[in-house]
Amino acid sequence: MEPGDNRLHQQLQSARERLQDLYRRAEASPAQRELLEEALAELSISLEELQVSVEEMRQYNDELAAAQEETAVEHRRYRELFDFAPAGYLVTDPWGNIQDANRQAKEILGVFQEYLAHKPMITFIAERDHKRFRDLLAKLLTDDLSGEWETEILRRRNGGAPFPATLSVFRVCDPQGRLIRLLWLVRNITERKKAEDVVQQSLRRVIALRDINDAIMSTLDLQQVLDFLLEKIEQFFPYPIASTVRLFNRDKRLEYLACRNIKDEDWKNYHPGSPGARGQEVVRTKAPLVVRNIQTDSRIIRRPDFYRRNNLVSYLAVPLMTKGEVLGLLCVYTKAEHEFSDQEIAFLSGVGSQAALAIYNSRLYEQLKEQSLELRKAHDELEQRVEERTADLTKVNDDLRFEIAERQRVEDELRRSEERSRNLAKQLEGQLIISDRLVTLGELAASFAHEFNNPLAIILGLSQEMRLGLERSDPHYESITAIEQEALRCRKIVLDLFDFVRPKEATFTPVDVGEILHKTISLLSVQYKKSNIKTVVDLEPDLPPIFADPQQLRQVLINLSFNAAEAMADGGTLAFRAAANRVAAKDHSGNDEAQVELTIAICDTGPGIGPELLPDIFRPFFSTKKGKGMGLGLSICERIMKTHRGRISVESRPGEGTTFYLHFPVPEVKE
Repeated sequence: MEPGDNRLHQQLQSARERLQDLYRRAEASPAQRELLEEALAELSISLEELQVSVEEMRQYNDELAAAQEETAVEHRRYRELFDFAPAGYLVTDPWGNIQDANRQAKEILGVFQEYLAHKPMITFIAERDHKRFRDLLAKLLTDDLSGEWETEILRRRNGGAPFPATLSVFRVCDPQGRLIRLLWLVRNITERKKAEDVVQQSLRRVIALRDINDAIMSTLDLQQVLDFLLEKIEQFFPYPIASTVRLFNRDKRLEYLACRNIKDEDWKNYHPGSPGARGQEVVRTKAPLVVRNIQTDSRIIRRPDFYRRNNLVSYLAVPLMTKGEVLGLLCVYTKAEHEFSDQEIAFLSGVGSQAALAIYNSRLYEQLKEQSLELRKAHDELEQRVEERTADLTKVNDDLRFEIAERQRVEDELRRSEERSRNLAKQLEGQLIISDRLVTLGELAASFAHEFNNPLAIILGLSQEMRLGLERSDPHYESITAIEQEALRCRKIVLDLFDFVRPKEATFTPVDVGEILHKTISLLSVQYKKSNIKTVVDLEPDLPPIFADPQQLRQVLINLSFNAAEAMADGGTLAFRAAANRVAAKDHSGNDEAQVELTIAICDTGPGIGPELLPDIFRPFFSTKKGKGMGLGLSICERIMKTHRGRISVESRPGEGTTFYLHFPVPEVKE
């Protein structure tokens, strides 16, 4: 019972006692008995009412005590949630003075509870961010601010080392909207920063590898590639390094090709013919080797003063390998003792793989240049002998002039041969880079075509059988037809890929171009009708026959027709024209002569091809169709035309359509 309730109860008891005393006195004085009884009756009623009020007050007090107990429980629960929250929470007044903090906040700030009381929060903020923090407090007096505020928190224990953190703040206002306190959420983002650093380092590694790959693909000049490679390696490592590249020559002796951040005189004077103990270990294991301190390494050191003069301490070496053969060594030295990370080792290994590819391609290119030089030398020797012989023949009779003219023709042919050799060398230089990829792709494509045809044939056969068994009105007829068409399209893709990898041998016979064109148009008439395409045929009369493989010629016409139909998705006009013309050509002796050439033109009214794409449209796997086809159609057409000793060309402008020209030599009719 509450103290107030006790006093009220005592007063009530005292009133009852006085009432009883009045009753006794009334009995002692009969004259006032009647009036006293009335007063006593009224007083009894008042006492009863007072008793009821006392009971009501007691019940109210009990309810109030229960509410206070419930409030205390909720407060303890809130306090537990606040104290044991996984994030740090601080409560400050509107001016940033700390009023309360949970355990996580105290742990983050590195202080005790008694130290935090009424402490300005700005004392825990890095000095460089003090002005920003004051500006933030000023804005919070009137406005709500969202988002995170990144800064550095100064820890008051453990040496006071700062750490990165984010602050999120929430305003707490009274019912009138006045700001009474601020609630701060403090997060330690040290681990997030470390993760961001790892991501940035990975991104730098990918960018460096990409740049190195671009440099390798853009030139075959080995020294230029190696200089760029060492420059990118130095940019990747965030601390001072030195680097070297050494290669084995044809005699299996080690040659020093490039270095960075090493004294030139030391580099030029230090040229051992075979690798040292560490280099031998890398060559033997074909794996990276890390040495914490090369100056104190237990392995044999040929010239320890070399490493000391150049301040080379930690050592990382990777083998330059291609096709299982070690071509040389790529080494990185640090200027201070350092523990190389797995990412750094992986990066240098990736660079080593790219460098090995560049070295391999460069050596192939150098071999090609040597062969070209040998050819030029042979040509010069032959030219010199011809000149000497010509000097002797000038003294001979006029009857020998024909022989002199013949030798002059040989000289001209040799010059043209030299020009063709130079052009061939340039073509081989471009093809050399992708040759290895095409070989691997060819084996994969052949295996894929073989394995994929079997299930595709089953799907195609079953879909055709199901379609033949359905009426056109059947709801599944269109779906089965779509399956059949897609299976046929897949089979065409497989056949294109297979033909690209293993082209069939052509069988040449006299072919009537007009007949082939009309059959091709008739074969594709359904496709043209479905695509709302109008066809126009304009053939010059009495076209001469050409020697060609009818099947391969039809394949070229179908490929070009399908491409044109796909380009005219909303309909249009597809024109086929053919004419024979005389063009300038060279005979077997290199003399100019007129030759008959038959040209077939396939013209569409589609959107055309941009000028930036035209140089690449005959390249294998290049396609302007977004996600459709494999980009082999035009490449196959070009190869077939070369097989027929002809050529294919294209004219196109955006918005004006595209025209493909097929040029075939017309055989000379001998009487």
